[in-house]
Amino acid sequence: MDEWRKLGRLGKAHNIAVHSHKTPQRIHYFGTRSAGSLIKKDNSTQWNSWHGTLESILRPEIRLAIDIYIDKNPSLEPDRIERQEWKLLEKIKKRLTGFLIATKAMEGQANTVTKVLPSIDFLSDQYKQALHENQTNRVLSSMIRIGWEKLDQYFSATDQAPVYLAAVVLNPKFKWGYFENKWEAAWVVTAKNSLRNYWLGYLELTHQGGDGVVERVGPEECDREANNIFEQWMNIAPAGGEGRDEYNRYCGNAEPEVIVQNPHP
Repeated sequence: MDEWRKLGRLGKAHNIAVHSHKTPQRIHYFGTRSAGSLIKKDNSTQWNSWHGTLESILRPEIRLAIDIYIDKNPSLEPDRIERQEWKLLEKIKKRLTGFLIATKAMEGQANTVTKVLPSIDFLSDQYKQALHENQTNRVLSSMIRIGWEKLDQYFSATDQAPVYLAAVVLNPKFKWGYFENKWEAAWVVTAKNSLRNYWLGYLELTHQGGDGVVERVGPEECDREANNIFEQWMNIAPAGGEGRDEYNRYCGNAEPEVIVQNPHP
């Protein structure tokens, strides 16, 4: 428990959750003080488990039960959550909601690699907003910067595989319109050249032609996408036009752009 306390407020939340689930007697005691609600335990194998922990621990009935439970178990006194710490946990939970939205949007058989780059862009946008809102909060702004740096490592790694670009561009709903709307102009130029070179290399290995297979989705899947704010954020109008070969006719861009190095900052 002492090791978890080194993580500060999140460590306190973890210790309380684990302690209150340790035995059937503790579970029963906590439940009788929280109208039957229990704290969801975080774990290392389930996506968004910390969001679930904070979402449960911030419920009014559980917050009240926690103080009663700690009074009953003095060994948890170092894990008592103070008023300012509750406010910080609320802010952390708000930031983790972006990850919950993105992962939920990636679930289901109808979702493909098309959403990999947009999901990273979406989370980067979430980090940018969070940093702007918490500039004066030393603890939270530091956590945001560390998370953003890790996300950017994954973003930079996508440069090694053109499939992530191709998956978005070859979706008729987006083509290059998505990147032209979301990315800086220099990044778009470099991305266009990267994908163009990949296409030319492909032409050297195989013949042009062939039809793709489109997977149909049911109305429930369409409704789920329409109601997800990540889907709304990603949704923009495609570009149009004509070109000189199959790829250019599809993209509506007849000439390749000048290469620019290092698309990511």
